[in-house]
Amino acid sequence: MTTRTGWLLLPVALALACSPLAPRPDPSRFYLLTGLPPTEAVADGPPLPDLVLGLGPVSFPPYLRRLEVVNRVSENQVVFSEYDRWAESLEANASRVLASNVAALLGTEQVVYFPWFGPQQPQLAVEVTVRRFEPQPDGMVRLWTRWTLRDTARRSVVDRGDSDLRESVAGTGTPAVVEAMSTVLGRFSRELAIAVRRAYGAGR
Repeated sequence: MTTRTGWLLLPVALALACSPLAPRPDPSRFYLLTGLPPTEAVADGPPLPDLVLGLGPVSFPPYLRRLEVVNRVSENQVVFSEYDRWAESLEANASRVLASNVAALLGTEQVVYFPWFGPQQPQLAVEVTVRRFEPQPDGMVRLWTRWTLRDTARRSVVDRGDSDLRESVAGTGTPAVVEAMSTVLGRFSRELAIAVRRAYGAGR
C-alpha cells in the first residue's frame, strides 16, 4: 500500500513543483560599501589621538534612501534595480565607512555620531549633505556633496565646501559600481580629513 500510494502521489508532487505556487529561490543580491584599504588609509600628517570629531548629520536625498541600488540613466531619470539591494541603508553604510576612513586618515579613534548626548563631546563637527551618489550614464560614479565644518565650542563655521567627485567604473555589473562608489567615498574622506586637520591645527 505504501509503495502504491507513493506512485499515486508522484504526479501531484511534480505538478506542484511546476506550478506558479511552488517556492522559488530569491534572486536578490546584497552589497555593502567598503572602507579605504590599509595601504591607502595613511594619515597625511602626524596622528591626532586627542581629536574628538563629530560626524553628522549625514543626509541623503529620498530617492537614495531605498534598499534598491539606483542607476541614473539620464539627467531626469533614475532606475531602481530589480534584484540588487543594499544590505543596509546606503545612508547608514556610507556614514559608517566615512567615519572609519576619516578616523584612519586623522589617526584618531574618537569619531562620534550625531547627535552626541554622551560625555564625549567633539571639538569639531562635520555635517554632510549628499546630493548625488550613484552611477551616471557616462560610466562614472558621481558623489556630489556639500559639507560644513564647525567648531562646536564656539558654535561657528570654520570651513565649508561643495565637493563633486567622479570615479570610473572599472568593469561591468553592480559589483564594479559598488567598488567605484567605495573608491570615490574614500577620496571624499580624504578631502574631509584635510579640512579637519587644517582647522584643528589652526585652533590649537
